[in-house]
Amino acid sequence: MFISPNPPQFPTVAIKITNPYPIELNGLCILCQSPVQFLYNSAEKHIYTLTVLIAERHHLVKCSNKNCPLYHIPFNPTPRFDYSQRNYGKDVLKKIGEYSLQEGSKSRQIHTILKREYDLPISASTVARMCDDILILTSHHIDVNTLKLIEKQDSILIALDGQEPDGDRPALWNFVDIISGRVLMTQALDQVNYLILHDCIKKIQQEYNKPIIGFVSDKQSSIRKCMETFYPDIPHQYCTYHFSTNLWNHLEKYANCIHRKIRAKVKSLYICAVSVDVLIDVPGKDTRVSLKKLCSPLSKELLSTLKVKNKKFKELKGVNAFDNLSSYLPGFKHSVDNIPKEDRFSKILKKTIKNLEDVLADTKPFYLLAKEGLERFKEAHKLLWKEELDRDVKVKQLDAFFNQVWRRCQVLNPQFSKSDRKSFLPDSKTPFWKILAEWTRLWGSYKPGLFQYYKLPLKIKSNVDMEQKFSTENRRFRSQSGLGHIGHLIETRGEFVLRLQYSSQSDYDFDQIIANSKEHLHDLRTYLQEKITTSSQRGLYSIEGVKNYTKLLQQMYEMPKTELI
Repeated sequence: MFISPNPPQFPTVAIKITNPYPIELNGLCILCQSPVQFLYNSAEKHIYTLTVLIAERHHLVKCSNKNCPLYHIPFNPTPRFDYSQRNYGKDVLKKIGEYSLQEGSKSRQIHTILKREYDLPISASTVARMCDDILILTSHHIDVNTLKLIEKQDSILIALDGQEPDGDRPALWNFVDIISGRVLMTQALDQVNYLILHDCIKKIQQEYNKPIIGFVSDKQSSIRKCMETFYPDIPHQYCTYHFSTNLWNHLEKYANCIHRKIRAKVKSLYICAVSVDVLIDVPGKDTRVSLKKLCSPLSKELLSTLKVKNKKFKELKGVNAFDNLSSYLPGFKHSVDNIPKEDRFSKILKKTIKNLEDVLADTKPFYLLAKEGLERFKEAHKLLWKEELDRDVKVKQLDAFFNQVWRRCQVLNPQFSKSDRKSFLPDSKTPFWKILAEWTRLWGSYKPGLFQYYKLPLKIKSNVDMEQKFSTENRRFRSQSGLGHIGHLIETRGEFVLRLQYSSQSDYDFDQIIANSKEHLHDLRTYLQEKITTSSQRGLYSIEGVKNYTKLLQQMYEMPKTELI
């Protein structure tokens, strides 16, 4: 972004502009076409544009028709230089929109740019308020365009998901039409159940008046119950990515313990943990050096073999750490075995090798099972995402795969039966056979909804795009606030920012957005301010209202209100 080293000086003398009644209206009322009567000139209003200061006033008139609503109201429909009765021009709001929404600049950065580039007399708080104005106006404009897009469609295909709430704040739910790729509705919900979700979907149907041909979700229990209760005949696709993730997370946790055990052993090696003051003789030289410093390159090299990460659906760091150390150790051992004479240093190195061999031997059973699990996962993942298979063939092959997984589980633990399977969170202490059993339980749970996409016009297997949009929104808010807790921003501005995530470049027609601002901005500001007030007061003590102890005692003992304060 270019910033001029010699910014212009903002003019201090205002250009006076008086707006007469528009000539093209021929002196007639804009409502009833009756002649208008001049009343008086409005007071001057100073408006700061990007380049000049304008002192603007208007010839105010009234309608001569006593039955017209404008008979008692002074008016002049001439377009104004300002927007929404503020003291800044529409060009300032447009520039802020370009910086804020298209370039992702923060309000304080925009304030700095306006001061440097234009020497514009404007405060940082005013820029922040104008950033909110352009955000809510653009969001409204996107909704208008969305309605026009949906009108051209024959139906809608709804993906729905809720954003993780921050503390006691409501969860932001997002309902998206996959066909158009647009937000249909956002809703902040303090609690979620199948009835509340049904109400949300009914509002969408009333708003857009289009048949719903399918749903896509991550299979939350409230969503599933809503679909099974109210929309049993509409295909409900469970997210394939979430299913794969649930399989992967158990395996990843299991393999992480291998990495953790090997890393702990390497860090506890004598050459790594020894004090820097411990000295050792250098063979053939009449000198002594610090053992820790001498072995520092070796210690770092050993630790570097463990600098591996999990790559989702592809690699396990526990398996890679074992493989790296296993391939490193033979060369290390061969070199040490060829030391010509045995001294203290060679004994230390041999002890180091013995410790590394021991930890590989201890973790090898876990390594072999983790490697087996990785190969099995890749096989299932490949089948799940294989496009060329038709539905029946894919289901048959996956049934065979998970039956094989169950047989392997029974080999490892013959006493375990299918009726013993219960859902549990991923844990590194979970035995491998239990992970395999959980895989088969997950398959039975997800199977009815994993292949509904075959019934849809778009082969949509996942709603992971919604989670990515939530993540993009979170990053934006963290960048703006610099704080870890962004619940207030999500609650107050999340729904507006989400609409930006699902918009296109054609939605950013700031001239049209600002031209329509007078009609909607007041209501939008009021709506935003109500959200800000509610969010700011959340969790604060109020001297007024019913106290929680009153509610608690009424709930537990059915005490009459007359006995409670």
